[in-house]
Amino acid sequence: MAQLSFNLEDKVFVITGGSRGIGLEIARLLLDQKARVAICGRKQEGLEAAGRELNGAERLKTVQAHVAKSEDVDRLFETTIEAFGSIDGLINNVGMNIGSGVVDADPGLWNKIIDSNLNGTFLCSRIAVQNNLKIKYCL
Repeated sequence: MAQLSFNLEDKVFVITGGSRGIGLEIARLLLDQKARVAICGRKQEGLEAAGRELNGAERLKTVQAHVAKSEDVDRLFETTIEAFGSIDGLINNVGMNIGSGVVDADPGLWNKIIDSNLNGTFLCSRIAVQNNLKIKYCL
């Protein structure tokens, strides 16, 4: 596993799509560096499993949120600031894919992908800037 070499102690990160895959591993690495981390995901059961696996105690906050819904994004950031006081970094990690060729792709699924991958990234980045958050780290 990769090792980070930054001093991230008590830095606060929001990770979208943090309940599994790459987002979960990023959360693990940040927690290992004593950062405070808020992860979001659409499914509560996935967040609960991630919380148990990460065992971050007071350094981890899980928030059920769909990044394509502005009210969920607002709640994600409000909950994180309430829990940790500020946010130092945003990691836009959510990503969906078609899983089939373009010819066979369902247009409805395509719209969901655009909502999550593009609109979700926009909404999260926008609220971070609107709140004048001192984002020092962004991926």
